Formats: sequence, structure tokens, C-alpha cells
Amino acid sequence: MDELIVNERKFRGKIVDIINNSNLPAFVLKAVIKELLEEIIILEEKQYQKAVEIQKQKEEKSDG
Repeated sequence: MDELIVNERKFRGKIVDIINNSNLPAFVLKAVIKELLEEIIILEEKQYQKAVEIQKQKEEKSDG
């Protein structure tokens, strides 16, 4: 868990640096970030569905 927290902080810092050093106007950054968020939402749903499937498989094994 500690590693996850450290990685999250590093990741966040890198994103902030990229944004600040991009020299892009805010309206462009907003559009890019919005698209990235949409992709993250899709990834989150895929990960959730995979976790549900894994949980079902574990339950089937323990019932089996």
C-alpha cells in the first residue's frame, strides 16, 4: 500500500510538470484532460468487470 501511495504522488507530480511545461493554452489542456478522463473511466469499468469475474471464479472454486 505504501508503494501505491508513493507512486501516486510521483505520478501526480509528473502530470503537473507536463501540464505546466506544455505551454499550451488552458482550453487545449482542458480538452485533452477531458478525453483522458473518459479513457480512465473506460479503463476503470474494464478493471471492475475483470475483478468481478475473478471473484466469481474464486467463489466457484471454493463451492466446487
